[in-house]
Amino acid sequence: MLLLGWYHQIDPRDYKVRTESCYGCMRFRKTALEEKSATFRWLNDRVNSRFDRIVESIVTKEELEAAKKYARESTQSG
Repeated sequence: MLLLGWYHQIDPRDYKVRTESCYGCMRFRKTALEEKSATFRWLNDRVNSRFDRIVESIVTKEELEAAKKYARESTQSG
């Protein structure tokens, strides 16, 4: 994700975020890559289900949806 973020010139400083800690968040990068990178979307379609199973065993569905919503809202470019 970091390599694709670099390739697609995803710079956290180009986005308005709610807190400084959002700049290093992987959810932030993933959300931005989903919007900008066909390669990332292709790779994500193939491996994301494995990661989803791990995440689902750790957090509730409501927590996951809240995190996704927060990331989307936090990556609105400025």
